[in-house]
Amino acid sequence: MKICYTIVSCYIVLFAGCLPADKNSKRLETSSKPPAAALPQECGYKQPLRNTLSSTPTAPLAPEAIMAIVDGKPIYMSTLYKPLLEAHGLRFAEILISNVIVQQEAQRRKITVTPADIAAENNHAIENIFGKQLPANQRQKALENLLQKRGIPPGLWRTIIHRNALLRKMVEPQVKITEEMVKNEYISRYTEKVQIRHIQLATISDAQKILKMLNSGNDFDKLARRYSTNTQSASRGGLLPPFTRNDKTIPAAIRETAFSLSEGQISGIVQAGDSFHILKLERRFLPPPTDYEKVKDRLRREIRERIITRLQSKLLAELREKAKVEYVNQFLKRRHFDYQQRK
Repeated sequence: MKICYTIVSCYIVLFAGCLPADKNSKRLETSSKPPAAALPQECGYKQPLRNTLSSTPTAPLAPEAIMAIVDGKPIYMSTLYKPLLEAHGLRFAEILISNVIVQQEAQRRKITVTPADIAAENNHAIENIFGKQLPANQRQKALENLLQKRGIPPGLWRTIIHRNALLRKMVEPQVKITEEMVKNEYISRYTEKVQIRHIQLATISDAQKILKMLNSGNDFDKLARRYSTNTQSASRGGLLPPFTRNDKTIPAAIRETAFSLSEGQISGIVQAGDSFHILKLERRFLPPPTDYEKVKDRLRREIRERIITRLQSKLLAELREKAKVEYVNQFLKRRHFDYQQRK
């Protein structure tokens, strides 16, 4: 099964405190932070991590600090702590810290979650990652395979979901879905769309020169890459994502002109704000007729979930920003300082 990595990483990073993975480790951006001291136990550790930054392993403090014995020679846990700390320490520390911050806020608001809330949150996570097309009886196995591939311990995932559920309870009262929002969603999905290329120019004289070149047989794609002042679309030969007649992200003059063109046709000069554009219609998309009444409840749920996910991320960032956090461990303190300097 092909899974969009962007969707996976975006969902996980929502609960990881927005801290990127270290360069020397796999890109693992966990989204939820386990309860304070629960992570080591969940991951199989018996003792808390120690600060073993020197190149020479420290002597064990107790017999249980031995990791393994090879031909009678002990290998101490201290030799394992250092590479783990270097590879994943700051990321896991941020997970633990952010988790405590969310728990404290939940206690302040007198918010709790039930096992049913957590199970529902797990289902939301699976649908966000894999989509609803994956059969229900395959979802949990797909999740387990993904976690194993990304190196995320199951216990850590459970804490991610627990914190996600707490955040959901906090933001749900803010979510209001209107009928207008649902209808706009319906229009954006189930009405005609067009896809265009455009060349954006600063002056009308520049636009006139480009239009003359197009009328002389020059390639639209190449001219857009070379002359368009819109650097984002220029790199794609002026290609824009498909849009509907009521898409407010596209200037009205461009929408009206685009829908008046036939496929392959090039427009005249279109002014939108302070810029001048030349358009070429690439494709029309005509979805099959769909009854609004049959899909409105599903659209409402999907809009709600999208808004909740955005609000969860926003709240987590705000709580982390307000919290006073001081690293005591010198290694993590330096890593955190370096990360802040790079932001």
